[in-house]
Amino acid sequence: MVLLARLLTPADFGLVAMVSALTGIIGLFANLGLPPVIMQREQITLAQFSTLFWINLGFGLLVTLTVVLSAPLIAWVYGDPRLSEIALLSAPLFLIGGLVDHYRALLLRQMQLGVLMMIDIVGLALSVLLALVMAWWGLAYWSLVVMPIAQAAVQLVGLVVVSDWRPGPPVRGCGVRPMLRFGRDLLGVTLFGYLSRQIDRIGVGVLYGPVALGYYGRAYQLYMLPTSQITGPLHDVIVPILSRLSVDQARYQVTFSRILAVLTWCSAGMALAVMLFTPQIVSIVFGPRWDPVVTVLRNLSPTLVLQPLIASAGWLFISHGEGERFRHWALGSAVIQGLAIVAGLPLGIAAVASSISLFTWCLTLPWTLHCLRRTNADLGWSALRAVGAPLLVVVVVLVIALGTG
Repeated sequence: MVLLARLLTPADFGLVAMVSALTGIIGLFANLGLPPVIMQREQITLAQFSTLFWINLGFGLLVTLTVVLSAPLIAWVYGDPRLSEIALLSAPLFLIGGLVDHYRALLLRQMQLGVLMMIDIVGLALSVLLALVMAWWGLAYWSLVVMPIAQAAVQLVGLVVVSDWRPGPPVRGCGVRPMLRFGRDLLGVTLFGYLSRQIDRIGVGVLYGPVALGYYGRAYQLYMLPTSQITGPLHDVIVPILSRLSVDQARYQVTFSRILAVLTWCSAGMALAVMLFTPQIVSIVFGPRWDPVVTVLRNLSPTLVLQPLIASAGWLFISHGEGERFRHWALGSAVIQGLAIVAGLPLGIAAVASSISLFTWCLTLPWTLHCLRRTNADLGWSALRAVGAPLLVVVVVLVIALGTG
């Protein structure tokens, strides 16, 4: 992030973000929501896993073809012909990514976390190196397009090499229908969540162009770093553990509360650091050309402390197999996020960030606690006790900061 921000322009990042915001919606269907299902299942046969692999591969091919055919439409939406070429080159990512997710789910079931970590590190390192070389040679936004494809390709090769599983022929009547139904519910959750996170980028791209979207996208990526680098990877560990504890609700509740409390305290510290030292952080990470990122990042920072609580809904619903309730929570959260973005868009990118923070605290927080209470495990009060103190600390500091200017 530090090096690419100095080699590329905000417009380069904005062009790629314009395309990914739309192609990503199509790409959600590449794995049909099946990886969490594979992790959650107490038992899964080789016939079921192979059948799911071929279903996954078929949908990955379909998604890739859909992205290729949609390339001219994407360019028309934004009025920029360069976006069509970016979409065409990005298309293979969804096929490769779907296969990566399938193999990852198998290794996560086997708790081979060290192997997965090494594969991820190697894939990321090689893809970043390639992107930096391309950016240095003046290939601009093409470096950003190639980077995720290279990363996914290296990951797929590594996963196939270390895994002792090879796909067998698909088997009819092997019992994958319930898994597909659960995957459908989780796919709905992913779709609602993706739309709620991308509608702002689509709106900014259409209304304000690639430069403004470049600033907004970089601020949002920096804001999401704690979630993507801490809460996200932990999700892959927490869900299998809680799934196995779901038969013992006392141990489940204690484990759930402790994990949530620790992560929320960590997020509270990061939220306070970002709120108080935004200019310094942006200057170190992005350099002098990215001043508009400061206001956007500062306006988003109060919601950092809420990210573990929001993520905990996924832990609970998936580990208990409550796909339909998970979908309902995700739909409500997406509607709240959409309303926040629509309210802020006419006033610029800083107003969008402020609106997201306000709506998240005032609506998403109580909605999530309400949904946690409505589950079979009824962990709403446990979640509130776990996050109450760090949330109060952030609120007090924020009030003092606003009051003193």
